[in-house]
Amino acid sequence: MPGIRYPPRSEIDRILPILMAKRIFARVEEPPELKLVHLWALASDDTADQHLAWLPVDLDVAADGPSPILRAAEQLSLQSPTRLWGFGLAYCSVGELFLGPEGPPQDAVHAAYEGRLRERHTADDICAATIFDARGRAFNCAIYTHMPELGPTNWDDNTLKAAKQTQTWIRHFHLGVISAHVWVAALALDPDRNRNLLKRLIQHTS
Repeated sequence: MPGIRYPPRSEIDRILPILMAKRIFARVEEPPELKLVHLWALASDDTADQHLAWLPVDLDVAADGPSPILRAAEQLSLQSPTRLWGFGLAYCSVGELFLGPEGPPQDAVHAAYEGRLRERHTADDICAATIFDARGRAFNCAIYTHMPELGPTNWDDNTLKAAKQTQTWIRHFHLGVISAHVWVAALALDPDRNRNLLKRLIQHTS
């Protein structure tokens, strides 16, 4: 099996807005009650060209069955002409963007968990995209859909840098958090590198 070809950061910065734009345009024609996200498969060939493919994933379908994200990831993997280096998730939601290094305030976190985020006067519709690669790195971008003049907010994360952080992602996976399922799909693209972590996930789900 050929090695994974990871793109330079400049390519990731180019891809993230593509994922968000596709999701924003598709949302215009969707019923508001539809709970769709876009899952993207990301691959590089030996000429450094990027191959992007996506599927819409209905989060309300087979909620009690296998993960719709993992099913879609498998389908995209089988269709890819070359080895994937990551998966992307694009979605629209209600949120707030916090730029400080201290992260979101606790009242915003509690409002999100309790489903009251829309009640906050600083919350608004956002579109966001996250790319997870097989090394556990996450590249994020978000924008207020009604205030595009504010520009995008970008931030990165290494989900495997600290054991406590990795354990949080594992817990989110078992709780059914969509982004964590995309994270696992990306890690599975390099089973040799991530053998121990994937083994832990299998043990917890068996």
